[in-house]
Amino acid sequence: MPFGAAISDGIGTAVVALLAFWPAYRMGWMGAGDVKLCATVGWLGGVKMLLAVLLIGTALAGLIGLALLVPRLSHHLAGAGLEPRLRGRIPYGAGLALGFIAWTAIMMQTNPAFFR
Repeated sequence: MPFGAAISDGIGTAVVALLAFWPAYRMGWMGAGDVKLCATVGWLGGVKMLLAVLLIGTALAGLIGLALLVPRLSHHLAGAGLEPRLRGRIPYGAGLALGFIAWTAIMMQTNPAFFR
């Protein structure tokens, strides 16, 4: 696997992530793309990578949500049409994707031999 996880660990983590986040999707707390992104991250890097990306991604999604709460800031960041499109939702997938990028950059800096 590209991020150092064994194939069985990656597949197991992807299945567990799908089963763990499916109820959040069914209740409308997460989008289907967010659930699939979590499963893909788990598949690529296993449990450690998924937990790190969830931690970093949730923090970044929270910062995005705080930025959206400030009307002038959200107006300047995305234009006047942002609020009707989001309808009170925080784009969690963006935070997860940024968390994945941040985790990958951190691992490349601290352990250049991490990627085989």
